[in-house]
Amino acid sequence: MHVLFAHGLESGPWGRKSLALRDAGHDVTSPDCRGLDLETRVSVLLEALRAADPVPIVVGSSFGGIAALLAVAWAAAADMAVPGLVLCAPALAVPAPPRWQIDLAPRCPTVILHGRDDRVVAIEGSRAFARQHDVQLVELDDDHSLSRSVDVLLTTVATLASAARPTTSGLGSTFEALIGVVTHDLRNPLGAVQLTAELMRASTTEARATRQTQRIVDNVARMVAVLDQAQQYAAVLAQPHPARQAGPSDALAAIGFVVQTLRSEDRLLVEVSSAGDPIGPWDPDLLMRILAELVDNALGYRSDESTVQVRVDGLAPDRVVIEIENSGVMAAAQRADLFVPYASRKAPRPHGMRRLGLGLVLVRRWVEVLGATLAIESHDRRTIARLLLPRAEP
Repeated sequence: MHVLFAHGLESGPWGRKSLALRDAGHDVTSPDCRGLDLETRVSVLLEALRAADPVPIVVGSSFGGIAALLAVAWAAAADMAVPGLVLCAPALAVPAPPRWQIDLAPRCPTVILHGRDDRVVAIEGSRAFARQHDVQLVELDDDHSLSRSVDVLLTTVATLASAARPTTSGLGSTFEALIGVVTHDLRNPLGAVQLTAELMRASTTEARATRQTQRIVDNVARMVAVLDQAQQYAAVLAQPHPARQAGPSDALAAIGFVVQTLRSEDRLLVEVSSAGDPIGPWDPDLLMRILAELVDNALGYRSDESTVQVRVDGLAPDRVVIEIENSGVMAAAQRADLFVPYASRKAPRPHGMRRLGLGLVLVRRWVEVLGATLAIESHDRRTIARLLLPRAEP
């Protein structure tokens, strides 16, 4: 995948992040913006975007983050379809130059990576931006350099790259496009409803009104999640032979990314352990989707407040086994329903899972594409989802 990298104020074009992206197999363009002010940096990045074919994923670090955000916003205003934007500890508080002032609401898939221990650019700016624009923020146990989180950056870019790949079926493209239009058009009024409810909640201290507006906010969030899963299910139905991208992919890094994207209170409920080599030739996007669904399912089906245990076993030369274990026993019929579309679920969802009723049918399809196997066992008051990933390509 072609990546346009925008380096920070005190670094250069070929630092740790850009080199890691290049070493991971991406075609990286990293303009030398040392000594340039923000206005000039945005011009350089826009010129690089115009010259690129195909249009690249854009990655911006620190001061390069605000430059990248501005460049992508202007590119989108010119109807350029940027496949994704990753902002690493972005300096969002830096004001846009008069020439480049524009609405910064991202119009492409956007992820912010920011360390909680950042002493150069406070994470609060990224939190506020993520809340305002409904952007995914991954909070990391790292400092401003994100030196301990390069694997998360690589996984994020791989996911965006995989999502940007065209489908292999014309029918799939048309079907997904139709679902995309419908879900997009539904998101706009839902966003207006959510904003109105949040403003109402903020303007009242009366307990009953607060509860009612919170119910609206919660249900809007549920509907957005339903739209997300509907779009994923449409892709599965419309694309019987999905395109896939061989790795290498790091199963341990993938589960780490999944855990980091959980709500802060849920992150504390997941414990990860590993042994051996977690690397294999798996599509990173599909692997993370599978793991995200399985972890989400384990959190929802816990019978008590115990943690979900995730074990990554790469000791065998021909496979990696991932086990996701939670408290509680599931009957055989209930386990079978997990793979049935729209099957009724009677288990409590203590952490607020929002589901369309598709069970794990999406996961089953993705597992088949990877040539992997998935089994769910339940005994001794524990339930275990065991994912076997072959190292050899199917």
